[in-house]
Amino acid sequence: MTSLATALFGRRTRRRWIHLILGGALAMPYVFVGSVAVGPLFGDRTFFGSFGAQLSAFAVGLPLAAITALFPLTRPMSVAAVRALCAVPDESLADG
Repeated sequence: MTSLATALFGRRTRRRWIHLILGGALAMPYVFVGSVAVGPLFGDRTFFGSFGAQLSAFAVGLPLAAITALFPLTRPMSVAAVRALCAVPDESLADG
């Protein structure tokens, strides 16, 4: 039972959840831009009711996020956000 509790509530699991939540939060602006770009192509149908529209918005947003990662200031800004939100000590993350 202890190994199951450790697997569900351990330090590594909490860190993985933090990575998932921060990754989703950082990806949302790009998905929103993708939904604005793709939305008019789907016409009168509800955007959030169509899986194809959501998938194509993600397909538009993902390359935008990849291109943004190539800019020099992206890494230091992400590191600063993680340090502020997660209370991570300065020496545990590289500045980039």
